Amino acid sequence: MSAIKKQGPAFYADAVAVILGIAGTIVMSVCHTMDTANPLNSFGKLVAFAVLAMVLVCASIAAANRKKDVVSLLAVMCAIALLTLNIGEIISSRILLISGLFSWNSQNMIGWRVFYVSIACIVCFVAAILALIVGAFLKNRKEG
Repeated sequence: MSAIKKQGPAFYADAVAVILGIAGTIVMSVCHTMDTANPLNSFGKLVAFAVLAMVLVCASIAAANRKKDVVSLLAVMCAIALLTLNIGEIISSRILLISGLFSWNSQNMIGWRVFYVSIACIVCFVAAILALIVGAFLKNRKEG
């Protein structure tokens, strides 16, 4: 318990990022399995990247506790890159569905549900990225 009391605000920002990343991964899997006509392209790669990003954030927390700030920063930067890559892949696999919904197929209710879940997934990943960026500028541990 005393180890948690010594953590700085960066620990809590990173913990929030991990929780949001896990939530984004769960929503992404729901988005993939929601409709057989609209699966995510290379879903296994997307899950692997999201899980690897969360592992890197946990490694960043561990490195920060050992006072290896450069390693911690590199792990956070790689996690941000992986989550950004996931966002781009999700958008690119949903772009035809989105363009169809907003142009000629606006009555596709299943398509709208898939679109909303895709947006929820992207919001979770963007919030995780923002938490990681904020955490990178905060102190890792309390002094004294």
